[in-house]
Amino acid sequence: MPQAILFHNFSDEDFTYTYDSVSYTFPAHSDVMIQDYLHGHFTKHLVNRELQKGNYPFIGKQRDEMMLKTIGGETIEADSEAQIEIEMMNDHSCKDCDFVGKTSGGLKTHARIHNEFEGIEA
Repeated sequence: MPQAILFHNFSDEDFTYTYDSVSYTFPAHSDVMIQDYLHGHFTKHLVNRELQKGNYPFIGKQRDEMMLKTIGGETIEADSEAQIEIEMMNDHSCKDCDFVGKTSGGLKTHARIHNEFEGIEA
């Protein structure tokens, strides 16, 4: 059954890589819902880049830890790839809380709440 998984770029810099001649860019510390096969592809290459930068071996504990960091925890399952695409486009859930909007506009309106209180300490 096709799945989409939340991909987390845990690194401090943007990550760009290609799949099937299409370039994808993931900003530093961003979360993006992508198909499971893309998640595996980009995880491998992001982790390889970070291991190389840190001069770590490509097999071992550091690799396993970094691979786990790319999994955002959310998944979507559907009967077909087309349904996965539709579900990803219709995902109006807030990444900061449990809010789920009925439309993308509702989600954008809700997101203002988080932005209004950013930087204010309790």
